[in-house]
Amino acid sequence: SNTFLELVGDDKLVASMGEETAEMGEKTFLGSKWYTAEFSEDAVDTEFNVAFERSVDEPAPESKMTMVAPFDITVPASSASYSRASDDIELAWETSGTSDTMLVNIDGSCVQLYHEDLSGDTGSFSVVAGTLEPAQDQEDETCSITIELIRHREGTLDPAYGEGGLVYSRQIRTIQVTSAP
Repeated sequence: SNTFLELVGDDKLVASMGEETAEMGEKTFLGSKWYTAEFSEDAVDTEFNVAFERSVDEPAPESKMTMVAPFDITVPASSASYSRASDDIELAWETSGTSDTMLVNIDGSCVQLYHEDLSGDTGSFSVVAGTLEPAQDQEDETCSITIELIRHREGTLDPAYGEGGLVYSRQIRTIQVTSAP
């Protein structure tokens, strides 16, 4: 969709976990806009609610999600270096085996953005040699790349949003390694 929620006037999004609440802050990137809040609790299945408070139109007070399980990246080591042409990048994480979606994003100044939706939460994935494409005019460059692993679970959006949308919980872990031609 190219329809994004934009808060105006006294509109606000308020996230809550039990008695703890936080007004959600706006983030933008490449024309996309979203709102986030962070909480200290990240235990699996912790329930969160997001209330869209507005005075002009109907509020949407009941968007719910539950937290996905936390995990740690175990492979690769942050000191690792890989050749885009000849080395597979092996990824591994603990804990695994959930029914949640796992996503991989890789980005850096010498590579094109790479994204993969993984089939299952197996605890490992390989980015096969030759898969990462060099960025334009960066074929012979070495750079630091960021590998981002995301565990993702969709929630239930309040029907008052009308045009729909997404609400989800995520645990995100990142590691930086070196990418060479």
